[in-house]
Amino acid sequence: MTPQRRQLSRFWLLILFLCLGNLFLLHSPLHLNLNGIPNLPLKGIVVIFYHIPRTGGTTLRANLEPFLSVVRVAKPRDWDRAEERISRVFQGSGETLFVELHGTIPGLAVLQEKIQQWRHQSAKSRVPLFTLTLVRDPVAFSRSYFLHFHHPKCQWNWCERETYAQDKEENLLKTVIPNHQCQLLLLGQRENKKRRARLQQGVTTEQCRQELLPLLERDWDWVGTTETLATVTWPLLTKLLFKNEKLALPMSRKNASKQNLNQTTQLASSTIHQIRQQSSFDEELYERVSRERWHRNKS
Repeated sequence: MTPQRRQLSRFWLLILFLCLGNLFLLHSPLHLNLNGIPNLPLKGIVVIFYHIPRTGGTTLRANLEPFLSVVRVAKPRDWDRAEERISRVFQGSGETLFVELHGTIPGLAVLQEKIQQWRHQSAKSRVPLFTLTLVRDPVAFSRSYFLHFHHPKCQWNWCERETYAQDKEENLLKTVIPNHQCQLLLLGQRENKKRRARLQQGVTTEQCRQELLPLLERDWDWVGTTETLATVTWPLLTKLLFKNEKLALPMSRKNASKQNLNQTTQLASSTIHQIRQQSSFDEELYERVSRERWHRNKS
C-alpha cells in the first residue's frame, strides 16, 4: 500500500470513529443528578407542581406547554385523568409529564399521602419524580392578590367576596391574611376560604413551622421564588427536563397584573411593616429559599 493510500485509509478510519462516537452519544441514556433525582436512564419523568395563586405558576406552565405534556388539576373531577396519566409514565410510557395542582384542590396536609404514594411508584419503576412549588415576597404577594382577587371585575370561581375598586393601602390592609401563603400551601384554596367564611382563626406562625415546614422538607424537591422564576427555577427545570438551559431565554409573563407589583416602594413603610409583621412565617420561608438552595430531606 502506497503512503498516500495508507494516509487516506487512516483518514477514513478517523471519520468512522468520530461518527460512531457521535452516534453513541446521541443514543446513550441521559442521567440526572439534580436535587434528589437519581442517576438513572431517563425513561420519562413526572413533575408535580403545586401552584398557589399570584406566584408565577401560570407563567411557568404556559412556558412549558410548547415542549411537553401538561395536565392541569384544578377541580376534584380532574384527579382521575391526572392519576391515569401519572400511572402510565410510571409504567414505562417514556412521557415527560408536568402536572399542575391548582385551584380548588386540597393542601399539602391532605396531599402528603398521595405524594408518598407517587414516591413509592417512582422508586419501584425507576422513573424520576420531581416536586416543586413557588413562594413570593409577602408584600408583593399581598398586593398582587388584592388587585387580582378583590377586584370587582374578578371572574375566577375563587374570587373574594370583598371587592375594592380603588387601589388604596387602607383597602389592601383590610384584605391581608396572616401567613397567607402558608395557609394556601397547608390547607389549599378551598379549605382556606371555608375557614375564613366560618370566622375561624387561620394557622399561626408556630403551626406553619410545625406542620407545613416538615411537609415541604420531606416531600418537595424544590421551593423557588417568583422573583427568581426566570433566572433560577426556569433554567433548573429546562436543564432537568431537556438538558438545555437555552430554553430559559426569553421567558414570557402570563396572567400578570398591569401594575408593577414588585415595586413595594410604592407603599408606605408603615404598610409594608404591617404586612410583614402579619406574615412572619411567609417571610421566613421566602428569605430561606432566597438565601440558600432548597434541598428535600430524603432521610
